[in-house]
Amino acid sequence: MTEIVRAAGAAQFLSFVPRLAGITPVRSVVAVPFTGRRTMGLMRLDLPGAGHAGERAFAATLVGLLCRIEGATAAAIVIYADEATRDAPRRPLVRAIEQRMEAAGLPVHDALWVGARRWGRYGDPSVGGARAEVMTGAYEGGLAADAVPPDLEPPFVDAVRHELGRPMAVPVALREDVPAFFERMLADDDQDAAATAALVWALDRPALRDVGLLTWCDGVDRGDQAVRAQLDWEADVAYPMSLARRMWGEGPRPDPPRLLRALAVARRAAAAAPPAHRAGALATCAWLSWALGRSSHADGYVRAAREHEASHGLADIVGRFVAAGHLPDWAFRGRAERALAAQEPVT
Repeated sequence: MTEIVRAAGAAQFLSFVPRLAGITPVRSVVAVPFTGRRTMGLMRLDLPGAGHAGERAFAATLVGLLCRIEGATAAAIVIYADEATRDAPRRPLVRAIEQRMEAAGLPVHDALWVGARRWGRYGDPSVGGARAEVMTGAYEGGLAADAVPPDLEPPFVDAVRHELGRPMAVPVALREDVPAFFERMLADDDQDAAATAALVWALDRPALRDVGLLTWCDGVDRGDQAVRAQLDWEADVAYPMSLARRMWGEGPRPDPPRLLRALAVARRAAAAAPPAHRAGALATCAWLSWALGRSSHADGYVRAAREHEASHGLADIVGRFVAAGHLPDWAFRGRAERALAAQEPVT
């Protein structure tokens, strides 16, 4: 369901950015693409180092990503910097972005900045004020509450870990139909300890985890294809490129509510897992966040997974995606889950 919030001016627009991003941006460049007067989501990149050549390259990358978004007619740019000055920070970078956008035929809807103490508008020093005015939608600690594993009741966590400690109890629970198991996890609002333990166990094993991700993306039939592909691969048959490309973010856009439900299930598994078995569930959260276009959340989950397993296959892959600014192809098609309609132009 699309959430529409209305901004009466620049300050209110900035107060909505953390809600749209799902994080409080820090040392970031945020681009908000518009179609007409309504946003199509949000894109956040790390603030690059200062320097003419690097800033021009960054601007080219950012505008190239914006141009891939179908239906984008303009974009607002927001710089989040550490400076405690009253003056607008990183002017050369903003000029480089504006020049690239102009060359691409993409109007700048607005260009704003948020510093350590103040906020303002590039090119108009009469607009601005205290930072606190525009941080009403901020999330404590940077990430939104839904970007970290939830707190679970200790007896439930103990029961999950007890199940994981029972020899062969978990593998038996998964033996009959792995895709159907993952599908049931989406539908079951009250997962018991045995089912959660089985999920933790499965997400800690790459072959089963990939079956789960493809099932959560496209349904049981796709999961069945993934099972056959894994069995064939173990018999030295090449893994189908169609499935590999799906994991790389190609193909039709998965149903966002379905991925959000999968992310909630994986977060619960991560919260219940003992530390030695937590990396798989956290890496799964990273991939699902990335698939939803939430690269900043994905990066947080990658870092958390690496705390438990320094070199984790899926976490490393998602980490490379995020570092390279690579988003799923489907992230550039269709409208984002949230939209921002301005009551009056922000420019």
